[in-house]
Amino acid sequence: MEVGDGTMIANNATVLEGAEVGSRCVVDANSLVRPRTVVPDGSFVSGNPAEVRGETRPDQLRRVELGARLQRETAAPEFYKESGDHIRGALARLDEIARELETALARWMELEEIAGRT
Repeated sequence: MEVGDGTMIANNATVLEGAEVGSRCVVDANSLVRPRTVVPDGSFVSGNPAEVRGETRPDQLRRVELGARLQRETAAPEFYKESGDHIRGALARLDEIARELETALARWMELEEIAGRT
């Protein structure tokens, strides 16, 4: 099986061993690309068996690029480190807010007691 650069294989699509899919192609969801099938560069294929239905459109290629960029950025180890740092910072801020609320509640209860309401 060979798949070219910038090609998107959608959910539940299968490209079998012996198939060749060119660059900048889109293989539609649930499609089956059989052995000895050659998909030319820039093609949109769909079906079971997959057939060329047309050329990939610029909007499809843009989505492929955005998806690839998102995958590269989210798979990077520094992403997880930064996310962990962000979550730890948010939890620290929540702890700080909880302490402020406890202090405010204690003060409110003191004032209620002074006013004779409790």
